[in-house]
Amino acid sequence: MKFEIIYDDKTPIERRITVRVDSDSVEKVWREEVGKIGREVGVPGFRKGKAPARVVEGHVGRAAIWERVRDEVSRQVTNEIIRDADPAPLAPPTIEYGDSNDENTIESSKIWKPGDVLEVVITYLFPPPTPEDIERNLIKGIGAEIPDPLKPVIEGATPPGTNPPDPRAQIPGSGLDTDN
Repeated sequence: MKFEIIYDDKTPIERRITVRVDSDSVEKVWREEVGKIGREVGVPGFRKGKAPARVVEGHVGRAAIWERVRDEVSRQVTNEIIRDADPAPLAPPTIEYGDSNDENTIESSKIWKPGDVLEVVITYLFPPPTPEDIERNLIKGIGAEIPDPLKPVIEGATPPGTNPPDPRAQIPGSGLDTDN
């Protein structure tokens, strides 16, 4: 399944992931679900599992098929994302569908058609970092910067437009005239 992931950490312990599943992947799941429904439901005039896809769609209704397809796509995407999540979620994620502001995505009430992109928004909570995690991230260079003990610390700000005093001026015999 091909999809694009957009991460958005809402808070330090809540992650929101927007997943845009391409049309070809949704269409593949659509065909699989129509086949499953055809084997489950008896269509008048056909043996179970032998009715053509168009007849099954007409008998069951595209809206019912779309609900199953949408749920299956979101289940597959969520499982793949949660499997690789670090740290692991504290509870099952919440799932929302579509964005009514974008004409390339589909709303939950609208039935999918070829060429449409399915947008799934997955939100879950994960545990806050432990002190050990914070220390490990500092050592790796993630987050705050570790102070360099050899780097001099300037105590006191210099007014804008002025240069700080030359430290060599305080060394006798440096050749700088400090008596001005």
